[in-house]
Amino acid sequence: MGPAAPPSGRRNRAGSGRPRPDRGSAANPGAPTGDDAGSTGPGRIELTRRGWALLGAAAGLAATGRTLGVVELWIVAVAAIALVAAAVGWALGHRPDLLLRRYLRPALTHVGGAARAELLLENVAARPTAELDLVEPTDDDRRIVLPFGPLPPGGRDGTSHPLPTDRRGIRRLGPAVASFTDPFGLVARSAPVGPEAVLVVGPRVHALAPLAPSPELRPGTRPPALAAALLPAGGEFRSLREYAPGDDLRLVHWATTARTGGLMVRQDRPEDQALVAVTVDVRPGAHDAASFEIACEAVASIAAAARSGGCTVRALTTAGDDLVPGRDARGEALTARLAALAPGGPDRPGRLAATADALRRAAPWARHVVVAGRLDPAEEHALARIASVPGAPRWILVATRGAPSSSAGAVVVDAADGHFPTSWDRTAGGGVGR
Repeated sequence: MGPAAPPSGRRNRAGSGRPRPDRGSAANPGAPTGDDAGSTGPGRIELTRRGWALLGAAAGLAATGRTLGVVELWIVAVAAIALVAAAVGWALGHRPDLLLRRYLRPALTHVGGAARAELLLENVAARPTAELDLVEPTDDDRRIVLPFGPLPPGGRDGTSHPLPTDRRGIRRLGPAVASFTDPFGLVARSAPVGPEAVLVVGPRVHALAPLAPSPELRPGTRPPALAAALLPAGGEFRSLREYAPGDDLRLVHWATTARTGGLMVRQDRPEDQALVAVTVDVRPGAHDAASFEIACEAVASIAAAARSGGCTVRALTTAGDDLVPGRDARGEALTARLAALAPGGPDRPGRLAATADALRRAAPWARHVVVAGRLDPAEEHALARIASVPGAPRWILVATRGAPSSSAGAVVVDAADGHFPTSWDRTAGGGVGR
């Protein structure tokens, strides 16, 4: 990919104030900002094309003057060499001493989401800087060039540029390089400024109907204890919510009820939460590149739909990784793990069914979703067997590489054509398995 054009955006020129991007909103002061700061590191000095051309011309003039015996040509050659030497001396005496602050807004996003890097450059040297270019390299070989005017001692200048969110992954930006030339453009001096920044790009999230909990988990019931590895971390108390018909009156929080005037109940144990348990197939032989991206998008979208329906989400891969360790009310932990997810782990037959069965045994009341890659007949049979256990709610099977020949005990969403949201809405919808 070629160099990116300098991005357009509002610039804060030196002397126009000291802009400081905010570090989160009042409503969400703990939101990730992706900010980092760093000063100029060791740099290098090199001749520009104009400098090399002038040296070449000086050498030619000196050779011609010696051959023809013309002293004036020697004088011009020496003057050109002296000018280059002076430019080198100027660059040596103008070591940049800059402090760069970079803020990613946001630092965690989804494919196709809007993200920007806000930059604040400060001159911490005792002398003004020359005009310079700040070059931001990205991990896909693009170079974002940001021009800055001269900065007085203590002066600051701010700008911003869009960030690439066209693919899932952990995207790296920087370190930035500050570069400037002498007044004649003969010598360039450059130096890295600040550390790398990391932009986390999770899979695309499709809008799905809220995923309802299983009818077996009614308000006020206390299902069997969930396996410790699947429980959200944290203390006993979780939150307060409005009373719903069927809630246990022993859970009423009377102090809050008296203050608000509405009946409020405690949700103080993880097992009181309706649960959507997702088994994610990451076996290397089960996916190609396209189907794995569909699987990641499906997991992220299903989790968002489950949270919209008031459910807690757990997601376990066939490699044994828990994608939602602890509380994850907004899905940020899941997004970060899906951004870095890659095929791996055991690829032996029966691994997918074994993982799904372990989740079923740990949480038999939960709504179960299996996001699968390619299924062989033995795997299909094993999944159908555990999905048909008497008393278990109907399962949802999202097939990213072709629908199974048998769908006994499960609702099948064929996502192999790349149109997962359409297939989901057509096949599953919001009230699947009721």
